Amino acid sequence: MSRFRGPEFKPANKKGGNGGGGGASSSSAAVLEKLLCTACGRQVNPWKTGMVKKHKDLKVLVCRKCYNFLGSGEIAQDEDGMDEQCRWCGEGGRLTICDKCPRAYCKGCIMRNFGRAAFTAVTESENWECYSCDPKPLDEHRKQCRTVVDAIKAAAGKKSSKSSQPSSASTPNSSKSSAVPSSSSRSSSKSQSELVDDPASVVSKLVSSVDVDEDNIVPVTKDLLMAVTSLRSMLLSIRCIRATTMYHKILEFFFFAQV
Repeated sequence: MSRFRGPEFKPANKKGGNGGGGGASSSSAAVLEKLLCTACGRQVNPWKTGMVKKHKDLKVLVCRKCYNFLGSGEIAQDEDGMDEQCRWCGEGGRLTICDKCPRAYCKGCIMRNFGRAAFTAVTESENWECYSCDPKPLDEHRKQCRTVVDAIKAAAGKKSSKSSQPSSASTPNSSKSSAVPSSSSRSSSKSQSELVDDPASVVSKLVSSVDVDEDNIVPVTKDLLMAVTSLRSMLLSIRCIRATTMYHKILEFFFFAQV
């Protein structure tokens, strides 16, 4: 019967990587698909932060629970200085002690990671060196641990790069610039208000800025006076229209107020 795998474990991408680097992402997912803790045999969820750990001494993959348990205290030893707990999982049980050092490893860890035949060879050996003295049997497990850690780091970096990309929405600066009127619009509105309030001053400024010869002073002055007269009459008519419109609005207001 197959092991139950909850929805939090993401399956590998089985589709072909024909476009957009799909092959790299599918290979990373395949590496992280089914991870088992080498100390307890339980499945580890690599997509949850901090769940995958590296054994402090053996440098193999372990879950966070086993990692914290191994780091919670020292390995117990008997009166002769021999270990009473497994150096791999930290539990007791049927222990095999190294012939070169006082370290011990349990039957469960040896069979879980190397099989029954390896455990039989360890028990029948007269000069067995443990995995701390001779770590060569751990090469494949250490390689797997390095691959998994690199894949998790690559996935985390890809996720952070996507989240740091700027969105296409409008920025606050653009909205602020659209809300604040430009200097040209403010200057134009200011000039229009000055023209309506005091047209004579505007005309005097224009006259002072125009460079006129002495022979043409009289005709130019007459033209300017005519222009000023027509401009005043036009402005007066505009003011009268505005005043009339305001008067009608006031009458309508009082009429509806009385009703």
